[in-house]
Amino acid sequence: MRNAILKKYQPFLLNTPIGMFLGVLAGIGISWFLSGELGSEWSRLYTFVVTALISLAVAGFAVAGVIANIQAQHERDEEQRRRKLMAEKAFLPWSLSEIIEIAERGAVMSEELGGDTTLINDPHFRARSDEFLAMLPEVRDNLSKVVEHHDNEDFVKHVVSWLSEYQVCVARWRGISNRVQPMNAGSAVETAQRTLGWVYLVALASSMFGYARYDEQDMDAISAEDLRRITRRVRGYRELTEQHERVVEAKTRKYAREFLQLGESDKLS
Repeated sequence: MRNAILKKYQPFLLNTPIGMFLGVLAGIGISWFLSGELGSEWSRLYTFVVTALISLAVAGFAVAGVIANIQAQHERDEEQRRRKLMAEKAFLPWSLSEIIEIAERGAVMSEELGGDTTLINDPHFRARSDEFLAMLPEVRDNLSKVVEHHDNEDFVKHVVSWLSEYQVCVARWRGISNRVQPMNAGSAVETAQRTLGWVYLVALASSMFGYARYDEQDMDAISAEDLRRITRRVRGYRELTEQHERVVEAKTRKYAREFLQLGESDKLS
């Protein structure tokens, strides 16, 4: 109760004019108590003193009114932001499911392309890949608004990183047919890098589900074993090649640099 009263009157007590007003009153009271000569001085200067006190009081209430209006507007904006975030978080699990499916399809098609480089010139394969790798506008809008409105900086960093990596993966995929030697698209190194790019997106989006569904504040860390498990799944449960293992280690280090505190990266291997 005491805190509520203090909060209510805080704008009045913290502004300069009202503080001066209270200070002058306190000074007059102390002087009156300690000195008997104040009475004669008061009779000579009371008009000036009273006018000054009234001016300070009026100015103090005016400043307090401005502060109170600013604070009230800030509270309304914060409440509006909070409600928008609640609505956007309601759709967040669906958006994460969608982007996980996109990334898994990208990894599967990367492995398919790695086994048959002629697919890159197959119009049906290219049309299917463009459709499968496209992000729905509703999903993009939901992720963008969540980043804009919510106050979990770690989650913001994860979403921004996912969107950035997604654009890199799509650009790499679309650039295959424009290369002078598109046969490189089927090399073991190229296939591993391309596939693990999509696998990393699967793991990154999956790590955000705790926040999206249960409002947990910490994101699940991505380990090298997580990347291996997802890679085996998109490869039809075949074991990883040496090239895959190298990229797994590289992606694990990348994640540690971006999201982990010093010393925590040892837990990911």
